[in-house]
Amino acid sequence: VTDQKLRMIKEDDDWVVVDKPGSIPVHPCGRYRHNSITFILAKEHGLKTVQTVHRLDRLTSGVLIFSKSAAKAREMEQVIKAREVEKVYVCRVVGEFPEGEVVCEESIEVISCKIGLCVV
Repeated sequence: VTDQKLRMIKEDDDWVVVDKPGSIPVHPCGRYRHNSITFILAKEHGLKTVQTVHRLDRLTSGVLIFSKSAAKAREMEQVIKAREVEKVYVCRVVGEFPEGEVVCEESIEVISCKIGLCVV
């Protein structure tokens, strides 16, 4: 698990938005009971009742949205389900990436779960 601090992007009365580092799971699972985003939000930021609206895989870094109420979580889940939210994935490559749209249908191989290194 990374030693990066969890960065809060925005917090208001309804929402908490964080920049999730790679290697930390969103919620407690398996061997990650204390090193999860929801645990860190509760312990370090006093946000004990946030609702998970969506999740990112443990090895994936990115923006995570949590709601402060079940009603707001359901609202956002419906927006996501209706595909009214655009998701953008960015990756680091070795060499020069081709111009234009690239569709990858290859499987992703995990090289190191410890450091979050994957290859296609």
